[in-house]
Amino acid sequence: ILIFLVGLSVMLYPTVSDYVNQRHQSRALASYDETVNEMSDADYTAYFERAEEYNSELKALPFPLTEYQQISGYDDCLNAAGDGVIGYIDDYQKVKHHHNTGLTAPQKFLLQLAAAIAFLCLMRYEGMLSPNLYIPFFNTHIVMNWVVYMIFAAFVIVGTVNAVNITDGLDGLSSSVTLPVALFFAVMGAVWGGFTQLGVFAGAMFGGLLGFLYYNHYPAKVFMGDTGSLFLGGAIAALAFAYDMPLILLLVGFVYLCETLSDIIQVAYFKATHGKRIFKMAPLHHHFEMCGWNEKKIVAVFTAVSALMCLLAYWGVVDRFSL
Repeated sequence: ILIFLVGLSVMLYPTVSDYVNQRHQSRALASYDETVNEMSDADYTAYFERAEEYNSELKALPFPLTEYQQISGYDDCLNAAGDGVIGYIDDYQKVKHHHNTGLTAPQKFLLQLAAAIAFLCLMRYEGMLSPNLYIPFFNTHIVMNWVVYMIFAAFVIVGTVNAVNITDGLDGLSSSVTLPVALFFAVMGAVWGGFTQLGVFAGAMFGGLLGFLYYNHYPAKVFMGDTGSLFLGGAIAALAFAYDMPLILLLVGFVYLCETLSDIIQVAYFKATHGKRIFKMAPLHHHFEMCGWNEKKIVAVFTAVSALMCLLAYWGVVDRFSL
């Protein structure tokens, strides 16, 4: 089932992408004709002044818009696979030594940081990384220093990887929450047209998660472990940077963020108050468990929140390359 779904998503994605692009182009041409016909001379001049301004913004990108087609999903695969290997080493240590401690926290962090830096250096070497931080909804950029941006990017990737790992605490939770995130990146690849390979990668991940959920939903017969959760975290983080919009992780990764913050807040408050707690248990999904929610309800609610935040993210970036 897993292989079938992955294969189906890969085969159908180019067809769906071409269809969406054709519809988008025909609507854009019709809208353009209608707009020009209704314009006064002053509006006509202002319209093309805006077009020149837009073209200057495109030139500020690290590579021309026409070259976006060259962006591949291979870098994303390598980053995801690198984090997956770290997770496998951790899982293997746990199984081999028959206890619940694999790699130490510093070992994990250093390995994840190394994987993140390698991915970012590869992206920059290929000219696919920009220090211009895109701001969703406002359709603008903040120009950052390269060193500052690289440090920022490395810790965002490591943070995302661990946030997805923390979310993997109930049957089907991490995979269910990640489904709409993978779909979001697949849809953006189709809508923007120049990110086909990234869209295929995200679509394959979506299909793979659907197949995995058949065995991972409550009561789970198969568990992803750190191998799966670190792979997913690496893939999501890599996609955000490959699309050159890392801040979108605040929206599409909203559930991951809440899970991580609940853990941080709980620990900090516990130490500051010498034993008091804000949540009944951390991370957040365990708090709701202690409140009486069953696993199915928690997974359903968290997945719905993830889907809604992905819709909001789509609204915030869909017009990024429109005139």
